[in-house]
Amino acid sequence: DTHLQLLHPEDHESSRKVGEAILKTGTAGQTAFRVRAASGAYHWFLSRVAPVLESDGTVRGFIGVNLDIEDRKRAEEGLRRSEQCFTEAQRLSHVGSVGMDVSTKRIFWSDESARIYGYAAGTEPTHEAIVGRVHPEDVGLVEDAIRRAGLGETDIAYEHRLLMPDGSIRHVSNI
Repeated sequence: DTHLQLLHPEDHESSRKVGEAILKTGTAGQTAFRVRAASGAYHWFLSRVAPVLESDGTVRGFIGVNLDIEDRKRAEEGLRRSEQCFTEAQRLSHVGSVGMDVSTKRIFWSDESARIYGYAAGTEPTHEAIVGRVHPEDVGLVEDAIRRAGLGETDIAYEHRLLMPDGSIRHVSNI
């Protein structure tokens, strides 16, 4: 535990638990933690450690590597902030995004798109869920757009109506 004094206080417990698991099981483990530099600033590392065992299974020592992941952590945090801003901008402007992975035909959408279609945020979009909300007179238009998206087309602009469960109609512009 002598190394713990170099770690950020919030990382002591998780680091200790990984070390105990390695000793207990005799198998490798890994954990991410922040190390205090001479300047006093903390820097992220990923540590992968494996025990070196005697023939009777006793732990003789350890071999491991510490990888500097500071840049990755900063990029992840920047991405998190960007996603939060994007989500909030969509919520405030009532604009959503919908897309499709052409190779798998899997549809994805933002939480705001789910709300526009009358579904709870986090609802997994399906072809049926989308078309099920489309006004019957506009189903062919939407089906054609989904088909074209599945073929990899990217410039698909159209307007259609949604028929909501309460009978109200919403007008949607897809650009």
